[in-house]
Amino acid sequence: AATALLRLLAGAPGEARALATAARTSKTSLVAVVALVEGQAAAAEGDWDGAVKALDEANQLAPSPEVEQARSQALLELGLERLGRGDAGGARDALARANRTAQRLELEDRQTLEFALQALGVLASEQPEQAARNLAGALAGPRYAGPQWARVRDIGLGYVAYGWLRAGNAAEARRALDRVRDLL
Repeated sequence: AATALLRLLAGAPGEARALATAARTSKTSLVAVVALVEGQAAAAEGDWDGAVKALDEANQLAPSPEVEQARSQALLELGLERLGRGDAGGARDALARANRTAQRLELEDRQTLEFALQALGVLASEQPEQAARNLAGALAGPRYAGPQWARVRDIGLGYVAYGWLRAGNAAEARRALDRVRDLL
């Protein structure tokens, strides 16, 4: 378990994960360390579902602000991944869990979470026209101004276009897509 942690810190998440699996198989008493290594390694490899599960376990066994922050970040990433796949239910669950611990996230991540919740509204709303208008208004406002938010604005405009399509308004959908600045 300790070697797995060292491999993780050395930037070798694959090796760390393999060592953590071996430690778990040999019934180590350092289960919290193993869970933390598994969660961080999964996050480093982009396996957000695995990261959330392992970090949930690590947080239950040895709660700490650092583990809770990593868990919140993994929940946000899992929610964004599911949102991007169009899995409204899965995105809603992950984003709601991330939102409950949003104070653990950095400011930019909290703003990304707010954006994701608005995009989810477009994806799952019973009133897609209103949801598209709300998201378009938020994207045009000061919160998402500035070059660091260009990609978020472009992705958001994609969700706005989707909302307009759901509402049966292809012309507004096209206008939203025409405002996309970056190549995605």
